[in-house]
Amino acid sequence: MRNYRSLAVIEPIIRMDKPLLIVTFPSTYNVILALVMLLIRYNLGLETHLTFAGSINEDRVIKLTQNYESTVLVGLENNIQQAPQGNVINMNHVAGSQLIHLIDPTLIGPLSNWPRASRILYLLYMVGLAIDEYGPNAMDILGTMVSDGLIKMKNSPLPLNLSNDPTSSLSLSLWPIMLDDKGLNLNSPEDLVESLVSVSLRRGFMGSYIDYLLINTPYVMDLNAALAYLTIESLLWSTVTRDDGFQVPLMDLKLLNNIILGRFSETADRVKAYVNEVKARLITILGGLGREKLTTYEVKPSNVTLMTRLCQILSFHRFRNSIRLTLTYDSLTLVCVPNPNVEVTMSNAISFNKTYRFVLITTKD
Repeated sequence: MRNYRSLAVIEPIIRMDKPLLIVTFPSTYNVILALVMLLIRYNLGLETHLTFAGSINEDRVIKLTQNYESTVLVGLENNIQQAPQGNVINMNHVAGSQLIHLIDPTLIGPLSNWPRASRILYLLYMVGLAIDEYGPNAMDILGTMVSDGLIKMKNSPLPLNLSNDPTSSLSLSLWPIMLDDKGLNLNSPEDLVESLVSVSLRRGFMGSYIDYLLINTPYVMDLNAALAYLTIESLLWSTVTRDDGFQVPLMDLKLLNNIILGRFSETADRVKAYVNEVKARLITILGGLGREKLTTYEVKPSNVTLMTRLCQILSFHRFRNSIRLTLTYDSLTLVCVPNPNVEVTMSNAISFNKTYRFVLITTKD
């Protein structure tokens, strides 16, 4: 059995005085973890370069890692055919290939000597990782964080309130994500939960997302962690397209700082637009179910943040084995299957990354 190590193990690397390259997969919790390390080094005045990649097999990633004395890969493949050359650490919380030096970032590191912004972001990462990856078992992780005094849980039936209008707040809630608001009874929290269960099950979902309305809202200090996490994800939705067609997130650090401070007014419209985009894509994908044995949906443009969110949500669907999401750029194609237990049988698969919710397969033309 693999021995996982705490994030504290890479403290010497985070604090090394030579330039460090951080390459992160553009899903929300991976980006947040990369930003934690970036901010620590920024506060120490250390040179750090952060870039985004969909796969460790990108030619640009291979070339970049050869030009740095130390590289940290965050959330990239955990099962590859050949280990990266040089001093490369792959941070991934799911075991895979024996070729990679694995560290479990879910084990709490030395938060006490980190800058305030890094501490808050790391705890947001933990909350988001629990909700996105562990589903109903999220309460175990959140409960441990409460016991350790890292977060607080506040009683709130709707964890992602952006306004005092219950209908508006519900339409912005990504946990659960609803295809529409019809048929919902908003007279009381009890009536709301009952009607949500009815609507979700009628739409073909398994009902697991209802759990997130039944748990208390996690707070990091006075910051609504679930709302902050979703808002950061909406920032990642803003991208610029590379020459190879890959969409790279544009991080607005001023808005990120406002989120950390709990100032959401400047980002509310962006969150609304992002959630509406997710809903529209889900309607299209689910509309193709039933007609074919296998539904394949190509995510265009090549936005990995959006693809990952869709795959996470669809992992609760009863037809998840029949759904494939694809994203193509340069000579690579990423295939996301909303089930981590699916067997990887593609002949042109060069690597894959299994999380607790889905499997992401990298293929090459």
